This record gives sequence, structure tokens and C-alpha cells, in this order.
Amino acid sequence: AGEAFAGPRELVDENLDLIADCAVENLLRFAMHDWSASDEHLERMTQVFRDSGFDFTELMRAVAKDPSFRHRRDTASEVSP
Repeated sequence: AGEAFAGPRELVDENLDLIADCAVENLLRFAMHDWSASDEHLERMTQVFRDSGFDFTELMRAVAKDPSFRHRRDTASEVSP
């Protein structure tokens, strides 16, 4: 049914890449109100996260500083009646 693990640390260590990918993707979705972030954008932010030693604060900072965050379109005003 699944793999055994010896505690939370081992679970994280065994799944760190998957956890990092998930964290990046969901932060981008939340921050940008966009469920279809490009693979390039996801890869860029994932690399920042990994390079920072998986520091979530650094990831949030990188997302906030990214031009695509600062210049996103307001899709709510584009909805037709």
C-alpha cells in the first residue's frame, strides 16, 4: 500500500524533490491566481528554492520579485457579461 518510513525526517528526505516541486507550484498558483504557470516559470522558481537550501522565505521573495508577479494581467476585469 505504501513505503514504510522511520519518521517525518526520513519521509521528507526521501521525497524532498516532490515536496519542493509541489510547494513551488502551489505557491505560484496562490500568489498569481494562475493555475497554469509555465514549465519555465516553475523550473526557475524551483531552482531558486533549491539553491536557497529550500528556504521558503527565499522562495516567496523570488516569486514577489519576479516580473510575471508584478505585471500580471487582471483577468477579473476581462470577464465578459
